[in-house]
Amino acid sequence: MDDSIARNWFIDYPPPSQWGIMQKEDRERLRKHADQRERELTQKEELVYLSYCKQNHISPHPYKPRSNEEIKRRPPTKRRAKRAIPIPKEDRAEFDKLQINLKRAIDSNLPATLTLEEWKQTLAFFGWKCAYCQKSRYVVLEHFISISLGGGTTINNCVPSCRRCNNLKKGKLPAYVRSIPSHDIERVQLYLDNQL
Repeated sequence: MDDSIARNWFIDYPPPSQWGIMQKEDRERLRKHADQRERELTQKEELVYLSYCKQNHISPHPYKPRSNEEIKRRPPTKRRAKRAIPIPKEDRAEFDKLQINLKRAIDSNLPATLTLEEWKQTLAFFGWKCAYCQKSRYVVLEHFISISLGGGTTINNCVPSCRRCNNLKKGKLPAYVRSIPSHDIERVQLYLDNQL
């Protein structure tokens, strides 16, 4: 917009907050004058646009400035939803646990290749019980070498664990875990080595 037009615009019109103080006739006159000024500005913008198109050899589209109301009324663009892989209800809890641990590995720039089928095979091998104590029902997907120490979420690093054994092992390397019997850790290590 031209500076002189902008300057005149602010000189000619009081701010809208003061319109309430004015008489009704003055408000009407001011509104008509504002509408006329808006039409003039629109015509000037259109002329500028047409001259630009002529200079650059562009075929002009019909010029129509959009008001804020038109922009607000425009319907939102529809996004296509991603097709979800159908997961049976009985596998949903396992799938969610797996996704959480895969995301943890990806966020740490570690391998994240464990699939739902591989995880279910591991659970079936340990009878859906803790891989360490083999007594309690499994609760968590446990990384044999923890993510903080560089172990990813892969078939040769993940085993089922109960909450107690998971807390006993914490984030230690298997060789330094003293709270879980060494023969249990060796048994789990043997299983994981055979998964390669």
